[in-house]
Amino acid sequence: MKYFSLDSVIAAYSGNVRSTLSKFWGVMSILYAINKEIKPGVPYEFSNDKAAQFLEDLFSLKDKKDFSWNKQRSFVMFSIVWIEKLKEQMLISTPNFYDVVTWFLRNERFADEPSDTDLISLFISKTGLTFEQLKEIFSFERKNLTFDDNKYSEQVLFERLSQLYTNNRGSGNITSEGTFIQAHPGEFSRAPFIQTLYAGQKIQECLVFTNFSLTDYYLIRSAKGVESVKDNSIESESYQKIYFGAPGTGKSYMINKICSKYENYRTTFHPDTDYSSFVGAYKPVTKTVLHYGTDGEILKDKNGIEITDDVIAYSYIFQSFLKSYVSAWKEQRNEHPKPVFLVIEEINRGNCAQIFGDIFQLLDRNDFGFSNYPIITDNDLAKELKIVFKDLQMSNKEDINAMYDGDKDIVGSVMDGSILLLPNNLYIWATMNTSDQSLFPIDSAFKRRWDWKYVKITDAKKNYVIKFSNGHEYDWWTFVEAINQKIENIDIQQEDKKIGYFFVGGHRMSDGRCLISPEMFLSKVIYYMYNDVFKDFGVDEDFLRDENNEFMTYSSYFDIDGEIDESRVEKFVNNVIG
Repeated sequence: MKYFSLDSVIAAYSGNVRSTLSKFWGVMSILYAINKEIKPGVPYEFSNDKAAQFLEDLFSLKDKKDFSWNKQRSFVMFSIVWIEKLKEQMLISTPNFYDVVTWFLRNERFADEPSDTDLISLFISKTGLTFEQLKEIFSFERKNLTFDDNKYSEQVLFERLSQLYTNNRGSGNITSEGTFIQAHPGEFSRAPFIQTLYAGQKIQECLVFTNFSLTDYYLIRSAKGVESVKDNSIESESYQKIYFGAPGTGKSYMINKICSKYENYRTTFHPDTDYSSFVGAYKPVTKTVLHYGTDGEILKDKNGIEITDDVIAYSYIFQSFLKSYVSAWKEQRNEHPKPVFLVIEEINRGNCAQIFGDIFQLLDRNDFGFSNYPIITDNDLAKELKIVFKDLQMSNKEDINAMYDGDKDIVGSVMDGSILLLPNNLYIWATMNTSDQSLFPIDSAFKRRWDWKYVKITDAKKNYVIKFSNGHEYDWWTFVEAINQKIENIDIQQEDKKIGYFFVGGHRMSDGRCLISPEMFLSKVIYYMYNDVFKDFGVDEDFLRDENNEFMTYSSYFDIDGEIDESRVEKFVNNVIG
């Protein structure tokens, strides 16, 4: 095992004396006791003993800690600018992260010498702070940390610190400011760590600290997570949203950039998608069954291997909707449920009225993000959901029931599977290519239950180039702008048939560029133009003429052996760019 060396711990303490006040460590003990990411304006309850134990371990320099615990709980709520006020009110100067983490973990045992990444990850896991918050509070100037196989004694640390800080009164209890105190560090009413957080208007700019439940006296419904369930980073996001635009504009990329941080389930609609393939249904599955003798023992062959048969049985199979639905409700047992995303690619390539069926009614959300109108489930699905939700306890059950009718146990009905009701941490987002909008028209009643985000064709600045074997290169964005102008000139006023930056995926090279080969360009861009644009809307033949002023048919881009004629592909590019 490895421990921080005595020299590293003393150096860390000296650094903290120059940068932190004792109340800073009081806040650290509260974060440690809560151990959740802090959301401003949300009351948190925590164990006094856990916070006191933390302070005793760090600031009582005795090998035997003799403080008696009180089994009480405290309550705290942080302001919207709590980090800013923490730095203003509780720090002398910007503390070094490695000084703080060394003292914070001075009693920690490590299997091996931890790396910087290990220390950061462990600190985050114990405090609930994010890395972005760490960067806001601390400097990260590297320190020369050393480790020993054996831990120093608290008495030795006490003696060394007594030599450095002379106002020792013999108590063995130290503050973070180089002074010794008679009070136990974990005493909330006397020690400087927590006591200084109790009173004063100024400290309330950072946090409100009480020994009584704030929710008993203040109307803070978010304490149960109903109003504060939305993650801060998606606070303003819609529960149902469709990203639409021309093909290749990066709609899926934009969705993934947000939802990849959370649990998400993806599906793609197509003409054969139906309710059962989106929600769920009984399906035949193969099951292995054992053979039993008359005495109830499992039969085995001469080699001692159990005798089995594969049989066909029917099981209820959850599809993407039910998988995301169940995950989102399971998250509701937490005080602050994390978002769960159901992502539907190409939503208009399926018949939405048929696919959604009665789930369509659930898309109406109330002010808190839950479905306004629950729907009754069939007996088969109710039975499956009751099994899945067995013994699941909701932290905000009373608040959810109050939205509908306090006398009705809506949450109980969700848990026993008798109704379906979307929770306010379930997001359903989709993509739609405007070029495919005629496949399955979406009616206005369905449309109005979604927010629509138009994704414009723009230069993504990914350094895409069209490169030919003769060494000639053409900037992809220059071509995109030119071809879209050509498309618009064929009297297509909308962007239905235009192409976006990501219409073609290139091959990323070591120099950072992304190369689009002639083969890829022909099979995707030119084929699309001939098959989806010119065929339906006519063609401006001027930019489809070869060097002999003859019209280039699609087959003319191939030689007699069926191989690509790069010169004609390049001619197409030059004609478009001009």
